[in-house]
Amino acid sequence: MRIGLDRRADDSDLFLNHDPQDEGAHNPGPSPDCIDDLMDKGAFGWGTQHLGADAGMVVRVSLPIPAHTPLHRDRCFGLASVTSLDQLSPKGAVFIASPVRAAAKTGANIWALARLPS
Repeated sequence: MRIGLDRRADDSDLFLNHDPQDEGAHNPGPSPDCIDDLMDKGAFGWGTQHLGADAGMVVRVSLPIPAHTPLHRDRCFGLASVTSLDQLSPKGAVFIASPVRAAAKTGANIWALARLPS
């Protein structure tokens, strides 16, 4: 999910869009219907430019969590903090996420590659 955060990468306050009044980051995230639709179409996972696969205020959402729950259910991946998505064409690019070996962890870095349409 490309949400334009590349232009905020050098300023953590702007990137997090944190509101001290409600103690949370404000960033968009997918609805359960969006994730289910992607899984029905054969997607292997979901990725976003922000810190987590769900919206920033997901801690205030009742379970099930919109992205994490169906992704784990369907054994799909969730990517966070993906950069340079602004360089991909909106349609036709192939995104490759190759995990970097990490022992006994619930998350890991990836090598992110993209093949642009010709």
